[in-house]
Amino acid sequence: MNSDIIRETPKNKNKISILCENTIYTFKLDLLLKELSNYLEIEIFSIIRIKLEEYEYINTKNKYLTHFNLEKSGHKINKVYILPKIIQQGYFEEKDNLKTEILPILSFEEVLIYKCINCKEHISYQDLKKDDFKYSMTHISNSQELFDAIFKRYSISLPTLLKNDIYNRGVSLTTLEKVEVKSSNISKDLILKIIKKIQ
Repeated sequence: MNSDIIRETPKNKNKISILCENTIYTFKLDLLLKELSNYLEIEIFSIIRIKLEEYEYINTKNKYLTHFNLEKSGHKINKVYILPKIIQQGYFEEKDNLKTEILPILSFEEVLIYKCINCKEHISYQDLKKDDFKYSMTHISNSQELFDAIFKRYSISLPTLLKNDIYNRGVSLTTLEKVEVKSSNISKDLILKIIKKIQ
């Protein structure tokens, strides 16, 4: 079995880049989560990043959402996650045996919040069942569509991985339950206010 892929370099551990009012801000993720938790009156544990073009495929009428990752997600059951939009995808580049991580650029405006209620990891595509896609994004209804979506994501963020390697690593499956919060409208003004406070 292949070892799990490193998704974060020590230099960028706990760092995040946010686009707000045409400016990119980079700071520690835990500072942002603390301020959002205070405002929303619920403890937000971490983030699950969603590509901007995939956000429209989330059926917000459903109470549940199934989210798939490459091989392993590390999501924790009963923890609450906020789902920022990926405006510009990050990636790893390797030169002279040195791996560099380019952070994705995210937006936290008008985003969704869910609680993790189940998480399964290292699942092969062959072992996925029809029910696994019941609450997935609307463009993913079977294993082939899932692999197409996974390959599209990770061929950019992990360009050294071959298509066959991405397939053989399988997926993780996270079942999320929508959380009702104080305000479902996380506005640009709120994000800018938080950014100024923690900068």
